[in-house]
Amino acid sequence: MARVETGINPLSGQLTDACASIAQNAHNPQGSQTANADSSRCGQFFNAQAYGGISNKDLGTLTIGRQNSIQLDATAVYDPQAVSYAFSFLGYSGFDGGSGSTQTARWDNSFKYAYQSGPIHLNLMYSGGAQDAGLFGKAFGAGIGGTFAGLSVDATYQNIKGAVNLRASFDDAATYTGAYPNNGLAAYESDDTSWNIMGKYTFELGDTPATADKFTIYAGYSHLTKANANYPVGDAQGAYPIDVGININDSAVYNFEWVGARYALTTGWTVSAGLYYITQNSWTIGLGPTGTQGVGCAAAGLLCSGNFKEGSVVLDYAFNKHYDIYGGVNYSEVEDGLANGFVGTTVGTSGSENQTTVMFGFRVRF
Repeated sequence: MARVETGINPLSGQLTDACASIAQNAHNPQGSQTANADSSRCGQFFNAQAYGGISNKDLGTLTIGRQNSIQLDATAVYDPQAVSYAFSFLGYSGFDGGSGSTQTARWDNSFKYAYQSGPIHLNLMYSGGAQDAGLFGKAFGAGIGGTFAGLSVDATYQNIKGAVNLRASFDDAATYTGAYPNNGLAAYESDDTSWNIMGKYTFELGDTPATADKFTIYAGYSHLTKANANYPVGDAQGAYPIDVGININDSAVYNFEWVGARYALTTGWTVSAGLYYITQNSWTIGLGPTGTQGVGCAAAGLLCSGNFKEGSVVLDYAFNKHYDIYGGVNYSEVEDGLANGFVGTTVGTSGSENQTTVMFGFRVRF
């Protein structure tokens, strides 16, 4: 068995490249930048998954290559908005799937084992890291879950050493050598740990499964910690050079909860809603790759505690299995430390910003 996949920008035909979006905005002042963010997709030819392996119905499945983390796979199952880029934080950011670092939502040079026994399934994953990937050290993940009638529950754990974190584009130097800021993209390393529990329950509203409407409720919780790391530095994914200018002293801790529901009718209509909430503690950094200065909230506003709230509603109609049309609204609000970089806040120490977006479109599936 094998799988290869990649992501492209449908408007330009270019490979998805989040690192380029940061580099291209490095010379733009705050408030004048276009959309940019870190990601595990940085212009690689196969920027999603590329793996091969063997499978046996009694012994399980073993695959090797570039693969989604166990947590990323789980969120795709337990997100009420199906990891939508437009309507779900779980979709447009790999932060949760990567245990706190979006570059580690997908692991290069990884081994993944999956085993199913009746209603219980088990997943194990390991990566040795690389010098041009999202993680420079080693990584381990495990997951266990089960299904009973309409109930499905999963618990996951991940431990990642030397995760790559690209900082905001206005942290980069404004002067360039070639296509990149002089010293590379501003970054830091972290040792990330997370544990997560997620569940859903589906009610079948009809006489038989084939003719029944389905109403599903979802809930999930993640606890993530980002700690100090010091590994030999290579490049970010996509071979982007980086400049590790800070390191974590006191750990950053995040708690992430979400709930939602999805109602799928046999007529082709589906309505879904999701609520997402994240909190961050106040943490400290050292200057340079190994500094111990303990710079905190007063001197570096981005390290202050804060929170993020998001809610979305989507209506979708499937004409057939190949074509559907959708529309929805998304509201989000960031406060205090998590609002760092937003115009109108005080360097991330206080204040809030909110926005409402409306999105509609269509999908073609082959």
